[in-house]
Amino acid sequence: MFVSEHFMFDNISSSEKGVISVTQDSDVLNEYGFIYSEELEIDNTYNNNPYYYSKSDKSTEDIYINLCRVDNMYNPIEWDDYTIEDIYSWLIKKDFKPFVSDDNVELTYYLKVKKIVKKFNIDKKGLLEITFQPYTNYSYRKLKKAVTIKKNREVTVTNYSNLDTNYAPILEIKNLSDEDITVENITIKSERLEIAGLKLNEKIIIDNLMYTVLDENKNNRFNLVNRKWIELKKGENTLKFTGNCEVIINAEYPIAR
Repeated sequence: MFVSEHFMFDNISSSEKGVISVTQDSDVLNEYGFIYSEELEIDNTYNNNPYYYSKSDKSTEDIYINLCRVDNMYNPIEWDDYTIEDIYSWLIKKDFKPFVSDDNVELTYYLKVKKIVKKFNIDKKGLLEITFQPYTNYSYRKLKKAVTIKKNREVTVTNYSNLDTNYAPILEIKNLSDEDITVENITIKSERLEIAGLKLNEKIIIDNLMYTVLDENKNNRFNLVNRKWIELKKGENTLKFTGNCEVIINAEYPIAR
């Protein structure tokens, strides 16, 4: 699945836990990264010509990681009960958690443990075989870009996704005056998002995918916007801002690889 011995799960490194990920020791090619699969269905009712379309329930493939407990010289050591309990507490979560392999630290996967199998010899040396369920078939590349707007400014934002679907970012906006603020993507000639009534030093968080507008206390401020949501096409985009404000652009672009 992943080549590197080291990874982060739920923002904790495998090195901190004294374990490494091990792969098969052979010359046979092993699967690497996610398996991308998309079920297709056929409809022959269109003038007797086959029409293929994607099934709505896209499934994800389980992935597996073998964990070996090692010393400072990377020699396998026995698994004691305390260490096993600690590893279980680290990995078993109610929600999907971020996973980052040292193979490519720019990419984040969201995984949840489904199964753990202990495979030990009589000396309690061996492996924990971990089965993960991915949240989606994609990895994600994060972007966080902070800018200050004075009257007006054009900001270039790159959508690193390799999918032909527009992406909706999250915008954190803090007003530096009592004037209205506008945002538009002039690359795709989108309609202008207008923010009116935001007070001096007041901050809101606009989720352009979920269509939510919240303040720092999670209160609904949907009434402040005109509901013209911002999207980013694949590649470079130019966002035009007017007003006086501090803006943080947050994104997690899906990557198929």
